[in-house]
Amino acid sequence: MSISLTNIMEWAGSGVAIIFAITSIIEVLAVRPPVSGANTTLYGVLMVAGMAAAIIGWQLERQQSSADSLEITA
Repeated sequence: MSISLTNIMEWAGSGVAIIFAITSIIEVLAVRPPVSGANTTLYGVLMVAGMAAAIIGWQLERQQSSADSLEITA
């Protein structure tokens, strides 16, 4: 997998997770009771998807860097 795709997964996934975590907190704290439980559920699902993309990106980068360090250069 290319390094640019790995970077996109890391940073975009982290950004999405942070944005939807903040949105969920604001909705729960500012709007009592939540206007729509569906919105909170959607924010939670998107937050988990963002975290998953970030974790996968970090793991792929780690595998790429360990594979690069194992290569023998002549």
